[in-house]
Amino acid sequence: MALTSATSNDPDLLKCFLNFPLSNIAVNNPVDLKWIHAQQNMATELVTKAAKYPKQYFNKLIDGCVIACHALPNEDCLTQWNISSTKEIVIPLLKRFHSILAHPGHKRSWMYIQVRFYHPDIRKKVDNFH
Repeated sequence: MALTSATSNDPDLLKCFLNFPLSNIAVNNPVDLKWIHAQQNMATELVTKAAKYPKQYFNKLIDGCVIACHALPNEDCLTQWNISSTKEIVIPLLKRFHSILAHPGHKRSWMYIQVRFYHPDIRKKVDNFH
């Protein structure tokens, strides 16, 4: 995915992709919006959560892709949101950050991932990641 002028005009979105080496291979690439969109569309867990918690789980149009996002309760979903990760995205996401950050350890990995992505079990996955 190339950063377009639409992407660079959105500072929150641009922040999500800064310092990420982008790959032309969309297979298991957790920073490729088309791959994220495809994984999210197969995840019934997001549909269930969006129906149960509509203020926390919502869609955003990002660079032409409809992406499921998450905001914590009482947070402004316009400015304080993360990309909603499915259980299928979490491990490729951890591998990608682990590689990009040069094997940073649990605390540093968690600091970077939680800024951009949300999954209820992601902290546990980071702590158990080898």
